[in-house]
Amino acid sequence: MAIRMGFWDCESCGTTKIEGPNRNCPNCGVPREDDIKFYTEDNAPEVKDKALLERAKAGGDWTCEYCSSETPATKNECSGCGAPRDGTKGREAKFIPNANAAPPKPAPKPAAKLGAGAIVGCLGVAALAIFGIWFLFLRTVDVGVQVSKKTWVRTVTPEERKWVDKEGWADEVPRASSTVEHVRRITKDRKKRVKEGTERVKTGQKDLGNGMFEDVYETRDKYVEKMVPEPYVYYREMKWVAGKKLQAQCEGDSAPEWPKVKEVTNKLRVGTKTDEIVFALLDPKTKDTYEYRLDVSKAENKTKADKFKVGESYVARITTAGSVTELVPPGGN
Repeated sequence: MAIRMGFWDCESCGTTKIEGPNRNCPNCGVPREDDIKFYTEDNAPEVKDKALLERAKAGGDWTCEYCSSETPATKNECSGCGAPRDGTKGREAKFIPNANAAPPKPAPKPAAKLGAGAIVGCLGVAALAIFGIWFLFLRTVDVGVQVSKKTWVRTVTPEERKWVDKEGWADEVPRASSTVEHVRRITKDRKKRVKEGTERVKTGQKDLGNGMFEDVYETRDKYVEKMVPEPYVYYREMKWVAGKKLQAQCEGDSAPEWPKVKEVTNKLRVGTKTDEIVFALLDPKTKDTYEYRLDVSKAENKTKADKFKVGESYVARITTAGSVTELVPPGGN
């Protein structure tokens, strides 16, 4: 295990990166504080000197209760006044975890640093996009139109219960059952994270309390990304599948009958249904035509639709893209 040199900063003159074992600042001579914070770096020099290694292993420096001088744990008399140690406790060793030694996780992509010009450019593009959406789909103009046709349209989408072919990795497909049938199993190469031996990982440093640090390692399982053979399954699953949409319509205010679907238990059923009145609109000035749809499955929309008559004129709110967002009934209500 490597012992590395630690450092401290002088609070008196501001000198930095003073080697940890030094009791006094080499610049101003002021003794280091009792509670000075030691620090180190991953590439700090490894301690090789025999005396320093003995000092590192002896434990944290102790503070003299008479003159407050710090003395190495290898000495039983104060370096400052010569007073005996008398059982005075030294600094406690502290483990400092290494942030880079956490269990490996997918690393998020670092955010790109943008300059002021790039930020302004991005904001400009975003503003342009928002404006474009507003201009095409949200901005409306009032146009005088005439209802040229009114059609009540009802649609029904039947759903049939069928076997649907599917495939996937064996650990991701559903188990065989009355609605799932495994047809064929093969082996395919799949990229997976697999264990491959072990590795020593530096998990942090131990502040020995004497200006030096000890590297702390841990043996962990090593994982790698590689292609491995895995079972792959072709199967089929019983699902409700949408069929061809059925439609019935009537012009005017009369509702058509719903298209008929002969439901058969577990084989055929009614899926989605729509109930709409579609208004064909004409701008008498430009001869442009538009379409306005109301979902009359909602009672309030049915009441609103009854107010619009073929041949009558109304105000339509139309987007730049040509979609009618609203047809204003008589009186604006």
